[in-house]
Amino acid sequence: MSTAPSTPVRPQPARPQLSPALVKAIVIAVVLAVVFAGSTAVFLSSRLPAYSRMSVVVGHGRATLDVPLMTLYTAPKMPNAQVESWVNWSVASTRTGPSTMYVFQWNAVRQPSLPVSFVLNSTTEDRNLGTLAPGSIADGFMFYPAGTCRGSCDSTGRGFGAAGAGIHDVLHQIWRMDYTVRRITDVFGSMPKSYLEVEFSIALLQGIGESLPAANVTLPGPGDVREAPGFTNLSAYSKVILSARGAYSSPVTFRNNVTTLDFDAGPQGIVTAQLTSRFQWSSVDNYVLTYMISKKAWVRTLVDLRFGSLLIEYVPPPA
Repeated sequence: MSTAPSTPVRPQPARPQLSPALVKAIVIAVVLAVVFAGSTAVFLSSRLPAYSRMSVVVGHGRATLDVPLMTLYTAPKMPNAQVESWVNWSVASTRTGPSTMYVFQWNAVRQPSLPVSFVLNSTTEDRNLGTLAPGSIADGFMFYPAGTCRGSCDSTGRGFGAAGAGIHDVLHQIWRMDYTVRRITDVFGSMPKSYLEVEFSIALLQGIGESLPAANVTLPGPGDVREAPGFTNLSAYSKVILSARGAYSSPVTFRNNVTTLDFDAGPQGIVTAQLTSRFQWSSVDNYVLTYMISKKAWVRTLVDLRFGSLLIEYVPPPA
C-alpha cells in the first residue's frame, strides 16, 4: 500500500510583541489627539462678537479761519532818543532732521450729548504758505510753515522781518475749511457706541502781516509774558542782538487760542470747538531781535508765551 507524500507544514511567523514603552507612547498619543480634537472643537465653536458700523451725514458747512503764527516786536520808541531796531523770524524744513512745526488741535467746548472727534481728511501743500498734514495727534493736525522737504531736497527755509522802532505785528494766514459732520454708531455684539465725527479739509489761501490787534491777537498782557535773560543797563549806542534760542533754560511749549467755531451738526445741534496751537523752537528756526539806542537805557527782555517771540520794555533806572 502506497502512501502519498505529505506536504510539510510551514511554521507560522510569530506575532511581534509590543514593548511596554511603545504601548505607553501609543496610549499617550491617542489621549493627546482626543484632547486636541476637543480643544479644536471648542475653539471653532467660539465666535467673536459681531461688528458693524453705521454712518449718517447730519451736517456740513464751510468756514474761514484766521490763524496767527508769530508776533513780531521791535524796540519801542524813546523820547528824546534815536532808536534803531529790526526783527527777523526764520523757519526751515529738512529731509532727515528737524523742521519748524506747529500742532493744531480742536477741543469741543460745547456739544450735544454725544462725544465728538475731529479728523483731517487730506494733506495740503502750498509752495509759499506751507504744508498741512494729518498726524498722530487726537483731534489735531500738523503745520509746517516752510513746507516739507522730500526727494532731492535737503533743506528749505524762508524768513520774515520788520524794521523800525515801535513795531507790534502779527503774521497770520487765512484758511478755508470745508467740513462734514457724521453720526457714527459702532456695534460690537449687542453694545452700540455712538459719537459725532467732524471730517474736514483745509485750503491755504494767503499770508498777511498786520499791526496788532489783528487775527484775534492783542498786545500781550501780564499773564502772556515771562521775563527772559537779557540786558538791563545799556550804554548809549550799544547794539544788542537777542535770539529766541538763548532765551530759555529748557524747551518751552508756547500755546495760543486761535479761534472758536460753531459746527452745524443738523438734528444733533451745534458743536462749538476751540482751535489751539502749540509750538516749540527747534534748531532749524529762530527769532532775532536787534536794537540800538542813542542814550543810556534800562530795559528788560520778555517772552510772549503765546508764540515764543521776544520783546523789550524800558524800565526806570534803579533808585
